[in-house]
Amino acid sequence: MLQLRLQQRSDIRFCVHSGLTQNETKLRLEAIYGRATLSQPTIHRWWTRFWSGEQEVRDRPRPGATLKRTAEKIQEVRDFVDSDPKTSVSEVTRFCDVSKETAHTIIRKDLHQTKCPAKWLPHNLTQQNKERQVHQARAALQMV
Repeated sequence: MLQLRLQQRSDIRFCVHSGLTQNETKLRLEAIYGRATLSQPTIHRWWTRFWSGEQEVRDRPRPGATLKRTAEKIQEVRDFVDSDPKTSVSEVTRFCDVSKETAHTIIRKDLHQTKCPAKWLPHNLTQQNKERQVHQARAALQMV
């Protein structure tokens, strides 16, 4: 989806440099992309940007909250959790300067860990753990 938008923006830039009007640009994009064409206001916004001399087809950075799940931040959280597996999300939040939601997301989705009552554990089973669980399940079924 992003690639399609970037391609259309690139085509808008080409149309502007070729001297086409906004309406001609819209018609050309509709002929190429059909229903997947950018909306008229979007075409207008990008056409105006390129007409004023801008060349970049990617969005400008937006103000507001910065992305907290950077590779450095993920590594910082990993090092902190590895140094003390009994740490809490609140401690990670204070030490690594991230929000509680970001800390939890990094731990669960990026580090693939889950909280045991006492410490953070990897959230994947080894082959031995899987076999033990299958054995215990079969033994429980035989009891019934």
